[in-house]
Amino acid sequence: VYKSFPRYIELKKTKKRVHNEEYNLLIKKESIELSAPNATGIMHGIQTIIQLNPSAFENTEKKNNWQIPCVSIFDYPKFKHRGLLLDCSRHFFSVETIKKYIDLLAFYKMNVLHWHLTEDQAWRLAIDQYPKLTSVGAWRQGKDGQLYGGFYTKEDVKEILAYAKERHVEVVPEIEMPGH
Repeated sequence: VYKSFPRYIELKKTKKRVHNEEYNLLIKKESIELSAPNATGIMHGIQTIIQLNPSAFENTEKKNNWQIPCVSIFDYPKFKHRGLLLDCSRHFFSVETIKKYIDLLAFYKMNVLHWHLTEDQAWRLAIDQYPKLTSVGAWRQGKDGQLYGGFYTKEDVKEILAYAKERHVEVVPEIEMPGH
């Protein structure tokens, strides 16, 4: 185990051996070497480094002394599709909440966000040609009598898609026709 963080981290591009998302992580006393055939593999390796000592990365105070184990890891996902469903049609979630959800998907090396946007309970996607889908269809009355809901603008969707892409998470929207 280190007494302090290594002097340098070396990132290398390699040829694929087994899987497109593979990575090889070698943590030695003086260095960390992370190699992968592409950016997705590199990102998975970085997530592994964070997972080896999550409290150091979550702590906001500056530390000069992290502990991280010396280890050699060659890893790749067993399954091509690794994802979770986020049902925003029944319960509206803010853009910031969706970004946190995407961060968690990336942290656990999942690669698909199944984003449920429409249902008989609500329509969450702004469509210029059909404004009533969101002015009426994105809202319902809660048990307390208050209006509940919301929808995502085109800008919100672009922001979420870009955020997911940076974290190597594919967004698969589920959009059904009204009144299905």
